[in-house]
Amino acid sequence: MVKPTHLRRLFLLATLIGLVFLGLGARLVALQVVQHDKYRKIAESNVQSFALREPKRGDILDINGNPLATTFPVKRVFANPFFLGRHYVEAARVLAPLLNYPEAELIAKLNPLKMNQAGVVKTNLYVNLHRKVSMEQWQQITQAMAQITLSVDETKLTRPEKRFYFALRTKALYSIDDQQRYYPSKSLAAHVVGFIHEDEKEFNNASYTEVKGVDGVERWFDSQLKGVRGWRVTETDNRKREITVYREQEVEPRPGLNVVLTIDMVIQSIVEQQLAEAMKKHSPISASSMVVRPATGEILAMATLPTYDPNQPWSYKQDEMRNRIVADAVEPGSTFKIVVVSSALNEGVIKFTDTFD
Repeated sequence: MVKPTHLRRLFLLATLIGLVFLGLGARLVALQVVQHDKYRKIAESNVQSFALREPKRGDILDINGNPLATTFPVKRVFANPFFLGRHYVEAARVLAPLLNYPEAELIAKLNPLKMNQAGVVKTNLYVNLHRKVSMEQWQQITQAMAQITLSVDETKLTRPEKRFYFALRTKALYSIDDQQRYYPSKSLAAHVVGFIHEDEKEFNNASYTEVKGVDGVERWFDSQLKGVRGWRVTETDNRKREITVYREQEVEPRPGLNVVLTIDMVIQSIVEQQLAEAMKKHSPISASSMVVRPATGEILAMATLPTYDPNQPWSYKQDEMRNRIVADAVEPGSTFKIVVVSSALNEGVIKFTDTFD
């Protein structure tokens, strides 16, 4: 016989189960219908990767094809201190001389624990270590990490511990492709060639370097030199490795155009050498000279002293970086004689046969 108390308990249990399913249903409706767009974006951000691909900036060449400005590949180095664990000090001591970093500063950066502005200690997962690392230097860094000697007997490690030390050597440091603008002739024709400035920017959660020409040909032909940026949209797994079959977009960057000048490096070098001797002999504030081919008007050399090295323009004063031939206003001098003589001929004051000392 079923007792009334059993029926009440059965009814209560059924009610509770019904409420649970009703709550689950309401929650599913909230997640999949009401907040669908919100969580879809979160899910996509966890697996979708967007990366900008920088184009190679065009070269600046002299009339004979010799490079006055060029670009070569380098690396930007990052670290994930989480993979270093308690060995971050040992790693910093190995890496400091390779990265030209003060050892104490690098130790602080590679500490797996860091304190945020609110005073809360968190795991340090990202450190922007160094830019413009040469390919040879990056190879030395990866070799040093692969062969690093740690204060532990690795012959007695457990399987999880072996995985940890493998990750330390292979994942603690990583890099992305970058570019370095280089002026092989240094100060030669520096005022003509100019220099660039780089800004770190972000677009669609992807960081990139915006390069702008600041002076000279670098600025005047910036739109032709800089090329067109490409991008890649793809999906990654939980270890941020690309799943190639799910790559959605792949747009190759278009390199910039080369600019060929009428400047001849040989003539430019001779002119700058002669100006340097004149500066040493007479000690003027500045000296300038320009060599032009009369038949065509081609400028074969344009030099101004004092000059600067466009590889490190921040080390010089603004006055030393000014191309006085182009930027300064000067009295017309001999170029104005034609105006005076033309007026005199027009008024009949002089004849074509007259001569003047």
